[in-house]
Amino acid sequence: MGLQEHPFPLSPFICSMLFNSAEYIFLFLPLCILLYYYLKSNTGKIIGLILLSIYFYMVAYPAYILVLFGLIVVDFLAAQIIHKCKGLQRKFWLILALSLNVLLLAGFKYYNFFSQNLGFMGIALPKHAWILPVGLSFHTFQSMSYLIEVYRKSFPVEKNILQYSLYVLFFPQMVAGPIERPQNLIHQFYSLPTFDTENLKQGFFLFARGLFMKVAVADRLTLLVDPVFASSEKASSWQCLTAIVFFSIQIYADFSGYSNMALGSARMLGINLMVNFKQPYLAESLSEFWRKWHISLSTWFRDYLYFPLGGNRSGTGKTIFNILIIFCMSGLWHGAGWNYILWGLLHGIGLSMETVSNRLKFPRIPSWIRLIRTQLWVVFCWVFFRAYNLDSAFGIFKSLFYNGNSAINLEFSSSEILYGFTISFMILISERFQIQEFIFRKFGWAFTLSILVFSYFLGNFNSSTFIYFQF
Repeated sequence: MGLQEHPFPLSPFICSMLFNSAEYIFLFLPLCILLYYYLKSNTGKIIGLILLSIYFYMVAYPAYILVLFGLIVVDFLAAQIIHKCKGLQRKFWLILALSLNVLLLAGFKYYNFFSQNLGFMGIALPKHAWILPVGLSFHTFQSMSYLIEVYRKSFPVEKNILQYSLYVLFFPQMVAGPIERPQNLIHQFYSLPTFDTENLKQGFFLFARGLFMKVAVADRLTLLVDPVFASSEKASSWQCLTAIVFFSIQIYADFSGYSNMALGSARMLGINLMVNFKQPYLAESLSEFWRKWHISLSTWFRDYLYFPLGGNRSGTGKTIFNILIIFCMSGLWHGAGWNYILWGLLHGIGLSMETVSNRLKFPRIPSWIRLIRTQLWVVFCWVFFRAYNLDSAFGIFKSLFYNGNSAINLEFSSSEILYGFTISFMILISERFQIQEFIFRKFGWAFTLSILVFSYFLGNFNSSTFIYFQF
């Protein structure tokens, strides 16, 4: 699923369903909105959204819709059984259902990784050539959230398979989140709204803002980031530093851009999804950063793994152990590679150091120093996230500290560098003072249309898909 060669080219057949593609913006989403509001009955709207979501997903790899169908059927039936059982039987069926979800994810995403590492130990296992279904990590975690909530009796079991199917398949958030909870999403399907101009206005603004972040920020910065990470040995120290800093902005703009486009698409249909980002680069501690970054995933690990392990209730040593486990799992969730595991572990170490510091009640340092310290650690860790593997990550650091300014073989456009720093600064200022929200309240549709105009003229429409689609 790649982007088109020219901004918004309309092709006779829908070959891509990226949020920033012409097919989605000019065909799929408008037709979806028209059909959705044309259908009068609630059941009709649900069936329509399910069929549209199935089509949306099948554009990439049609056969993999069967994987989602299987996931839906298994978890729907498992929840019914868990609801009816008592005592240890409830726990047995929960563990069985969760295990099936984890095995499905592990089979596609982690089998080759473990097979390769076992091979170093002399244990030979055959590898498979399966392509990871888009968004499978998000689907399985959202499904497991439902099972756990039913087991805890925090959410009533869903008796209508259509409602539950839409919970898993709802197209705005089905491939890269946010990872919804049943409490927030399923109840909205019982009374889907009629047409509302305010929902359309708000949704269109969120979508336009997300589109700008994707094409005018993330995909412009990739022109400076990708060449360095692909050939770090050819890059000078300042080029490596520039690429590292710009990747931290790129991934935020890419993922928060997707999230806003998902929220906007859903809002235009009158459905509210959870906010996934809240100014993470203004955080003054790592714990605050993770309360603001990819909120749906961080709260998932907190509620379903960290708290059951004991959280911070069992002494400093156990708390640190729990933190390290959670963040190693978070790294592994993001990718089957040691660089992702190390990325998660580094964040776990940083949070552990914060925990010890807070419990020992060290003197509090000024907020601006805490902000810089936190963001330097975050940016440093992003290198391992972005690198292709550990060797690639260490190659970046080697070039950063040893290549100096000589033998520059990668060409960097000074105008792109200036643009990158300017747009990054403007994003931070805009978010800090909520400038876009203020202007939108004053000028509404006119401001939203101006965002689209800037997206068209400033955007790079020859980039890759959203970064988090690979997870």
